[in-house]
Amino acid sequence: METQATQPVTTADSSIVVATPSNLSVVYERGKKRKKKKGKRRYSRRLKATQKLERGVSKAQRRLASAVLRGVDKWRSDRDRSARKRKDGAVRDSVKNAMRALGKTLSVAAKAPGDFVDVAKPKLRTRRVLKNMPRLFR
Repeated sequence: METQATQPVTTADSSIVVATPSNLSVVYERGKKRKKKKGKRRYSRRLKATQKLERGVSKAQRRLASAVLRGVDKWRSDRDRSARKRKDGAVRDSVKNAMRALGKTLSVAAKAPGDFVDVAKPKLRTRRVLKNMPRLFR
């Protein structure tokens, strides 16, 4: 007599259990995956200051874009809530909703200068960055 296995079931601890009609179960244990360590950033000596400064600028830009996105999401959710609450609610509450969204945007965007300043340490002088700029475009 041949027994057929049922569909495999994955448990919370990532093991796979296959049950058979004869009340036997087969358990396949999965090994845990290890995370790869990120390598250290590598810079040439002359362009280190320039690259670190660029990294700070890009982090600040990303934070500003994220702030605008969160503000728009806040405005849309408040607008939809106002529209559901009462007739013409989205129009009546438009100023209030816009101000709340602006507050959300500014609260997130206020951290952007910190991202830039954290990278631009005092030893990374502007003069060194500007001095090495022409080398980038050769």
